[in-house]
Formats: sequence, structure tokens, C-alpha cells
Amino acid sequence: MKLNLQILAVMKYRLLCFVFCVLCSFLPINAEDWILAALKFDFSQNISSASEKETASLLPKLILEQVTEGVERVPLLQEIQYRNLEQLRTERLSLFLQLSKEVQTRDSLVLIEKNERRLKKKIAQANKKIKEIQDKIDENIQKAENYTKKDFKDSLASKNKPMPLKAERVALYQSDSNNLYEPSLEAIKSGVKGRKFEKEIIEAKINGLITGNIIIYSGYAAVTVSFYIYPGAKELGTVTEVGSIADCASLSQRLASSLVPLIINSHPVELRFDIQPEEALSSINIKVDGLVMQLQEDKINISSGLHTIQIASEGFSTQTFTYNFSNRDIFYIHVPMELKNTGSFYMNINPNYDGSLYANGAFISNSNFGRIEINDKPVIGQFLLPPNEEGEILGGFFYIPLEQQLDGYILAASPNVQNKTSIIEERRIWMYRGYTLFMLTLPFTFFAIGNFDSSYYGFFNGGVAAKEVYAWNTARYVTAGISIGAGGFFIFELIRYLIAANSVLPTSSKVITSSSKNEDTEKVDNEEK
Repeated sequence: MKLNLQILAVMKYRLLCFVFCVLCSFLPINAEDWILAALKFDFSQNISSASEKETASLLPKLILEQVTEGVERVPLLQEIQYRNLEQLRTERLSLFLQLSKEVQTRDSLVLIEKNERRLKKKIAQANKKIKEIQDKIDENIQKAENYTKKDFKDSLASKNKPMPLKAERVALYQSDSNNLYEPSLEAIKSGVKGRKFEKEIIEAKINGLITGNIIIYSGYAAVTVSFYIYPGAKELGTVTEVGSIADCASLSQRLASSLVPLIINSHPVELRFDIQPEEALSSINIKVDGLVMQLQEDKINISSGLHTIQIASEGFSTQTFTYNFSNRDIFYIHVPMELKNTGSFYMNINPNYDGSLYANGAFISNSNFGRIEINDKPVIGQFLLPPNEEGEILGGFFYIPLEQQLDGYILAASPNVQNKTSIIEERRIWMYRGYTLFMLTLPFTFFAIGNFDSSYYGFFNGGVAAKEVYAWNTARYVTAGISIGAGGFFIFELIRYLIAANSVLPTSSKVITSSSKNEDTEKVDNEEK
């Protein structure tokens, strides 16, 4: 009975642990998230066009999309001050409510307690509690005054320089850039710096807010965007950009490129470029995380952190790389630009089928031979046969690497144009048949081996005849041979199935010749002319 109770106790403990783990899985993992939100932008004039009105919601959503969720930011000293003051304010309100409750309780003692001695004792106890709360309120007020003293403000005068504090993870409001924050009408009337607005923002657990104002004339808009931190309703920066209403994506990218460094509060980094050859500089185009940046004296300024740099120039291959630009103020980047391959090469499909030739989704020719333009990208090609009697269109893929794409070269490939789906299905069925046969033979083999072992030991103990031992020995070899054969058949069908499954992969091309054009190439060129 005692043992059963112990087992029951262990089971209850394990059940409680399981329930606790399940509940914890639904709790937020990181409580340090810094929440960013945006309001629907306002207009400085009356707007009647529905499409223009839509920009008030579209622009803030596009700006939020540019903020990489999950990046880390370091809070400003001023933010820490505002957060501490807000925490102290909330604590004071709570203490005041406790104080009012204790005072009312003390005053009611006169009506409740009739015994004078007990009344004095209870009033003394109530006054002690009231005094403790009053001391806490005074201590709270003193802390708040310390946070607003001139010497603390002077420590913030160094252009809001970040102090070495724990980084916070940037997250979007409701984890979606399409969800804009919608305050109440009373909060809107008080303004973004009003106490009612700030109270609602804090209750929504929002730390950063983007607001904007739009002026539209003749299809063009001047958009002024401001960034605020809460608590404190402190405006950290304002950006104004002008652009076409028809190209909101480009306009939002330019706005975001100026706002993101303010939002993530990152240290500025200078990138100095050495781009060779010099001819590439005439039409150079540099993008950082998809945003176009202008070179100024061969350098650009970005925020520290992980960035993807894309460098393009007309007539040269585009260079792209990703690097974590941190722990230094200046980075030197040497970019050797390579001239683009120009011209075309020819593709020949073997054997000589009738069909259609495609390259990277583009139609090339109605035969097994065609010319493909060089565009400095690997080519995934496809050759399709005409529909068969059942209306099926069979085809196969081929792959052409960059190093084979040279002007005038003739390449060849032999893509598998069989009905790969039916072949794979057939091979799969036979593989399962082999596996089933193999598994069915194993019980007989184990049974024969087990009986042989039993009869063998029984023979030496004098209980089993030698004839029976020889019989089970024969059965053991026969069943084992059948299992080995079935296993070999299964492995054989498994290999055939894997080969059939790999048949869907593109076949690699081969260089046939790099010499002068032959009759086929001249025929293709004449047809295109």
C-alpha cells in the first residue's frame, strides 16, 4: 500500500511538471522586447481622391516593413530617465491609493470601536501604517527629484550618447507591420505629447511611435515623419522627403533609411570604397539592405550591425556580400568589378528530339537547338516534347554553369524526358514490395535459427536426436538464404527508386566546341534575323 502511494505521488509530480511546461510554452520568451508602432498619417489639406487617402495608411506600413524585426538596440540615457520617472509615478499613485484606504479605515474606527482603550490602540496601529506609506511617498518623490536634477540632465547633454546597458530586441506592434496603432478620440485630441495619449501608449506597451504628415500637390507628396519614444513623449528626430504618390515604395525606403538609425539607436559606421576599375565608377549603384545610397567622396555612412551590400555598374557583374559592420568606426572595402560576359552561346539537346527549348523560363526555339543570351546568371533550362496521345507533355531540365557561358560556344545536354512521375511511382511500389517480402521472411528465419539452437543444446544434453538437429540446421540455412535474397532484392529496388527519384534533377551541360559557327548555328542566326 505504501509503495502504491509513492508511485501515485511520483505520477502526480510528473503530471504537474508537464502542465507547468505546457503553460510556460505559451508565455513570452523574451520580456526585453522594445515595441515599435506607427500611426496612420495625417493630411495638411482636404483630400478627395481615394487613392491619395490610401497613402496615409500605406506609407507607415511600408516604413515599418523596412525595420528588421529582431534587431537589437541600446536605450538612451534619456529613455532610462523617462522610464524610471514613469515607474515612480505609477508607484506614487499606488501608494496614494493605499494611503487613502488606510486613512478611511482609521477614520471609521471611531464609529465601529466602542471601547476607548482598544480604539486608541487601533488608531495608533493605523497611524503607524499611514506613516510608513507617507515615508514611502516621500522617498519616491525624492528619487523623482534626483532624476530631474540639473547634474543628471547634464549627463544627457552629450547628444543622447548610449550608455553601456543591456540591449533590447526590437519588435513590431502586434508583430505585424500591417497593424497600425489606433488611439482613442480623447487621446488624439490631447496630441502625441499629451498625458492621455501617453497613458494609452504605455498601457499598449509601446516604446516607440512613428507619426507623419502629408502634403500633396499634382501627384507629388511632401511627407514629414517624426519618431517619438515613450514614456516621456520625447521626439528623437524628424525627416521630410518628397516623392511621387505613384511610387510609395521608393518614398518609404528613403524615409526609413533616415529613421532606422534613430530607431535602433546604433553607432554610425563609415564605409570607404575602393572600386576598380575606375570605369565602373561612372555608373556605380550601391544598395544597403535594398536602399540606394549615394557615394560622397568614395564613402557612405550607415548604422553599425549586419548589412547586405550590393554594388552594380553598367557593363559589370553585380557584387553582393553580407557583413557585420561592428566594433569599428571605419571599414575599408575593396571591390574588384568584373566585366560582364556579353554575346550568346548555343544549346543542343541530345538525342535529336522534336520539341521546345526554354532557358530560365524564356522560350528559345521550337527545336532541340537554340541560341541563349549570356546574362551572367546560371541557366536552368527545360526541353519539352509535343503532347503524346494521352495529352501529356513530357520534358526534362538541364543546368548550365557560368563558366561554360562563353560567346560562340556550343553546349550539349541530355535531359531525361521520360514520364518521371510514373517511373518513380513504379519504382516506389517495387521497393515496398521488396521491403515487405524481406520482412515476411525474417520470422521464419528467426524461428528456424531459434529451434536449431534449442535442438543443438538439447542434443548435447541427450534429449534430442541428431537427425532433428540436422533438419533444423538445414531449415536455418534455407530460411537465412531466402531472407538474404529478399534483402538483396529490397536493396536493389531501393537503389533503383533513388535513381528514379534523382532523375528529376537537371542534367549538367557539356562543352561540345568553341570553334567557328557550324550549319546549325548559322541556321538559327538566319531565322532570328
